Amino acid sequence: MNINKAPLTTAQKVGAQIARGELGGVEPASAFGKLTVTEGVTKRIVWPNGDFTFPDQTTGETVSFVSTSDEDGAGTQTGINTLEVRHLDINLQPQTTEVILNGTTEVASQITGVRFIQSVGLIDAGSTLAAVGEIKAYRAGDAAAIFSVINPTEEIAKSSLRMVPKGKQLLVDTVLVSSISGTAAAKALMQFVGTEFADRQYLDPFILIPQGEIGLQDNSVTLPLPVPRLFKEGTVVGLTVTVDKGATISVEWFGWLEDAPVE
Repeated sequence: MNINKAPLTTAQKVGAQIARGELGGVEPASAFGKLTVTEGVTKRIVWPNGDFTFPDQTTGETVSFVSTSDEDGAGTQTGINTLEVRHLDINLQPQTTEVILNGTTEVASQITGVRFIQSVGLIDAGSTLAAVGEIKAYRAGDAAAIFSVINPTEEIAKSSLRMVPKGKQLLVDTVLVSSISGTAAAKALMQFVGTEFADRQYLDPFILIPQGEIGLQDNSVTLPLPVPRLFKEGTVVGLTVTVDKGATISVEWFGWLEDAPVE
């Protein structure tokens, strides 16, 4: 049977080349964030938990891990046993580390010199194929300073935040946003944000500067950017939401990393 396919657009062709690694020095970049709130919030970062802690940018951080359930740990037959943690070190270089969990017992000082945690996800798990408890990555000795969270029943940390690595620049060309509420429709204002504006970075302290925004009410919207937004190394990008009542917010953004011009 012959199936007629519409020809790919130029953007789709370039996107396929990036995904295949066919363009030298260029690689895909994206983030997926999810946030559930029970009441209205203002400019809340779209990630699994409450307040996000930005790691120390001068010395880096020593990071520990723990779950609220003993079913998340090596040797258990239920939750997540081992994590893959991708982060940027103090020099903004990408690193990957495997972390073996020990349930509600802290896995102390597992990774050092962390400037930003990019992603955390399972490597192997028991029968649930997901987290049983809430799994947190936090500053060693300070459990309130949280850098990443995997919620119960989830496989990865769903955060919209990413930091641009050393020697790279990030171009974002598509943003997807969604808001779902229960008995009464929630009005949501989504902002695409970054710690950069007009070639100035806001890293000490971190300030998330709006790059654009869109409003929606129990709906989803895809926002293509005909001219991609460009961010330099060390900048953090993501999304925030202001919503007037309880809702579940999901966001994604897509783009690519490419080698930055040599000055």
